[in-house]
Amino acid sequence: MGKGTAKRIGSSLLHFVALTLTALSLTSAGTVHAQGTDNLLRRPSTKLLNSNSATSVVKLRNLIDGDQQTIARLIGREGSVNVVFEMGASAVTAERFKIRLGRVTKQVKVELLLSIAGKDSGYSVIRSDVLSADSKLQVLPFQAAAARWVMIRFTPTQKGQPIEVAEVELWGSPNAPATKYEFAESPAKALDVLTSLKTSKKLAVKLSRDELSLFSDARDGRLDHWSFAEAALISSGVLDSRVRSRYLKKIETLEKTAKQVTMSAGNDFEKAERLLQWMHSKSGPLSKGYRADQTDLSTVLDTGTYNCVSSATLYNILGKRLKLDLRAIEVPDHAFSILYDGQRFADVETTTAHGFNPARDREAQKQFEQQTGFRYIPDRHRAQRREINATGLVAVTYYNHGVTLSKQGNYQAALFEYFRAMSLDPEFNSSVKNALAAMVNWGLELANDGDFEQAVRVIETGLKLAPADASLNHNRKVAYTQWALELADSGRDSQALEVLSRAGKLMKDKHFDLLQATIFIRRGEALVKSGRWEAAWDAVAAGLKAVQPDSQKRILQWQRNYFLRWANAELDSKRFSSAVNILVRGLKDYPNDGDLLNNLAYVIQNGSRHIQAKRGNAAALEFLSSQCERFADIPKIAAVAKNHAKRVYFERRGDGEFKKAIETASEFSKFFEEKEYDDLLADGYSSWAIALTKQNRWQEAIDVLATGLRSLPAHSGLQKNLAYVVQQWSRQSHKANGVAKTNAILQRQVARFQGEERVAEIAIGYARRVVYELLDAKKYSQARDAIQNQPGVLDLKTSERLAGNVYDQWSNSKSREGNWQGAIDIYTEGMSRYPDLKHLQHNAVVTWQKWARTHMDKKQWAKSIDVFNKALVQFPKNGGLQNNLRYCQQQLSKE
Repeated sequence: MGKGTAKRIGSSLLHFVALTLTALSLTSAGTVHAQGTDNLLRRPSTKLLNSNSATSVVKLRNLIDGDQQTIARLIGREGSVNVVFEMGASAVTAERFKIRLGRVTKQVKVELLLSIAGKDSGYSVIRSDVLSADSKLQVLPFQAAAARWVMIRFTPTQKGQPIEVAEVELWGSPNAPATKYEFAESPAKALDVLTSLKTSKKLAVKLSRDELSLFSDARDGRLDHWSFAEAALISSGVLDSRVRSRYLKKIETLEKTAKQVTMSAGNDFEKAERLLQWMHSKSGPLSKGYRADQTDLSTVLDTGTYNCVSSATLYNILGKRLKLDLRAIEVPDHAFSILYDGQRFADVETTTAHGFNPARDREAQKQFEQQTGFRYIPDRHRAQRREINATGLVAVTYYNHGVTLSKQGNYQAALFEYFRAMSLDPEFNSSVKNALAAMVNWGLELANDGDFEQAVRVIETGLKLAPADASLNHNRKVAYTQWALELADSGRDSQALEVLSRAGKLMKDKHFDLLQATIFIRRGEALVKSGRWEAAWDAVAAGLKAVQPDSQKRILQWQRNYFLRWANAELDSKRFSSAVNILVRGLKDYPNDGDLLNNLAYVIQNGSRHIQAKRGNAAALEFLSSQCERFADIPKIAAVAKNHAKRVYFERRGDGEFKKAIETASEFSKFFEEKEYDDLLADGYSSWAIALTKQNRWQEAIDVLATGLRSLPAHSGLQKNLAYVVQQWSRQSHKANGVAKTNAILQRQVARFQGEERVAEIAIGYARRVVYELLDAKKYSQARDAIQNQPGVLDLKTSERLAGNVYDQWSNSKSREGNWQGAIDIYTEGMSRYPDLKHLQHNAVVTWQKWARTHMDKKQWAKSIDVFNKALVQFPKNGGLQNNLRYCQQQLSKE
């Protein structure tokens, strides 16, 4: 059974063809068969009936006791060992066979056979496998099958060899197999439903009396009143009994010849093989060769051509008349026969003379595959095989008719054939799926051709038969939707709304209520696409009175977005004023709509940028001013103007166009608060000055900051940056040019920026640095002069503090050398330069006393008296000197 993947049902018609549903990329949901979870052999109702093994029944129970350590040792009287179980009063569903062998040394053939007819008859082989000796559990799956009796057959590979089995398990469901038939109506009732569909094609849709009788006879899965040959001829379209009689006579003639050909056969296998070889001989009924689409028995009898289905049908008809137990196997893409002979069985590929038991002959398999294009699926692949009886094989003929008609697009006739097939074999899964596919594809094709009324009629008929089918339900929704939209597109709004209303009630789906709005919105969108915005509004607004409340909400939402979309379209075309006016119209209807307000700001922002780029600052300022005035009550617009000014300012500043940046800030100053404007202006001057310092253009940087300070004299940012530039300039100058030039620079800046404390502090700091560096170098006279060289920089107090430090360190250097007079002379000079500096006078007195102390410690009173007398000449009124002089005089007199 091949599988199709075309848009319609349309795979290659090869033998016995199954097709998958493809409409709208959907697949019909098949009946779900839950995998069985019961070990059927251990159910209380299961009975171990008998075995031909010498092993006792008690020991045989070791097979199913659930204990892997207990072994059943089987010894067959006739080579094979058959163990039979009865599953209870009703059939169960078997799905998997599990076996754990004992520690045997040879391979063992294990066969699983199921029957619903009786404990001694009607068995079908479900699995046949040669298992290697292995104590591990081996799992053998297969298609779910009904069973009342189960036979497990063990055959040693060497005659007489004992067989050890630890455990066997048969897993499945205790219930009968779930049906694969997915329709709510029986096949006969389904045919009545399909007959109610009126189409342009004249079809012979009425079942003949003989067909009805045949279907009734086959209801129990067997043919009691009709022969296999008659059933096959009816399925081939031979409905006239007189014509059938002629074909039956041909079959009788073939039967006679077949009996003669097989008369001397020693057993059923030999008889079956001779029958096949004769049928393919020059005088046989299959002499004219293989044709993939030749599925009818009547055509085989007329022409001698065949495919797998028609050849298997004729082979089984003749074989059964020769008393052969023949059945058929359905596999993917294909069908063939199977022969049973007691405990033996063999597949028969009826399309080739060498097809008997093809598993034994690889050359026969190769010939079959070359001739048909199909692959032989042997018994070990049981999960892909389904055994069918005579009614099932006849059903395949109907099925293949359906496939052919489906390929031709004659879906109604195809459906009749599929349901005829299901009348004979309700579990024919391929027919079930293709019937669903035909209904889906038929409806889809009608919809694609614009015949929506007929399309929904077909789909709804399908849903009467399969109300849960996902594809039919989906396609019905699609068909009604497309129908309504096509009506609307042709201007028939009332009819479109009527279709949607009907669909909504039928399917109880809100989709169709909402879709009412789509009719009008689609029309509006078409006008929008052509740029006819005003007309689009009118077209959509017309739907407000015609549609359901839920659709009214969709229209209102469209209208809400309408102004935004229209404004964006104008914006894309650089028509800014038009975009603004459109948004204003929208705000009249939706005054607090955040999106409209945001977009208004966005349009004005983009407009200002465009005007700035094309026509310059003045034009942009004029545009923004007018918009701010127009929308004075909308804060977002004022923010747009401010942000525009900032953007242009920072762009120019970033490009190094500092003067233009400052001019921009000034031009747009009305959009800023005072402090915000001052900070922006200060940023411009500061950035400009910093950029100049990086080029060592220090004076120009100072001049820029001076200009800024004239406009913003109290701005701390400018003041700090001025101090920073002065400081960096002084550092650079000190390294490059020395103290004198640096002093000159600082003196000029202090004089220029009187009142700027930070500049004065930098100059003072530099002066201190110079003095302390000279002191560290013991260059006392230069340190003294450095203080004197800072007119206008150092005030008197600072100068005196620095001078005191210089003279102290200078005098101390002399004292350490013992040059006391030199130390006194330094202080004397300092006092002459800084007569009001008490610090120098005090330290000078202290130095005189230290000098005198050097003599007093040695009791050199005369020398001490001499030092004090000199000191009193300089400080005649100093009481300390006077007291020390008297003390020395007293000491001298005591001596």
